[in-house]
Amino acid sequence: MRKYSLFILAVLSLLTFSACKQNKLKSLEEIEKEAKPEVAMQLDANDTIEVHSLVDHFIQYLSNKNVDAAVDMLYVLNNDSVVSLPAKMASTQKVLFKRFQGVKYDVDHLIFYSETDTEVKYTVTLFEKKDENDNRPNKISFFIKPVRRDGKWYLTMGDTMVNPNPSHIKH
Repeated sequence: MRKYSLFILAVLSLLTFSACKQNKLKSLEEIEKEAKPEVAMQLDANDTIEVHSLVDHFIQYLSNKNVDAAVDMLYVLNNDSVVSLPAKMASTQKVLFKRFQGVKYDVDHLIFYSETDTEVKYTVTLFEKKDENDNRPNKISFFIKPVRRDGKWYLTMGDTMVNPNPSHIKH
């Protein structure tokens, strides 16, 4: 009888553990569902064209060493509003872009996820290597975050201090 009681206790323990584990998995699934946008972002060819055009102009300004014009294209997402870059931030960005001026600018990727979670990664080649044995790093990458508000696209900075919402873009 004692063996039978221990067996029943062991089975009940396993069932309880299994039920707890299933509940934990369910809640993880619920969390993942909550993290996804409720409504998929509607895109059309004009959205892609507009964002590519903004990015091309931005990169062209940087390539031509027209840092002021490039910084003038940047905005900040403030709650649900898109506002011009504050003067102090603009000044900081100008210093950064002047410090990392390059000889070549390449867009690595453009990823659309949602109206406030779109990403552009671009790489700046700081100098050309003259010797193949030169091991010095000569590239640096930056992110900008296009944001759509009221049907219009804006470029915002990819800084988490400015855009504190976590990105759902998987690399």
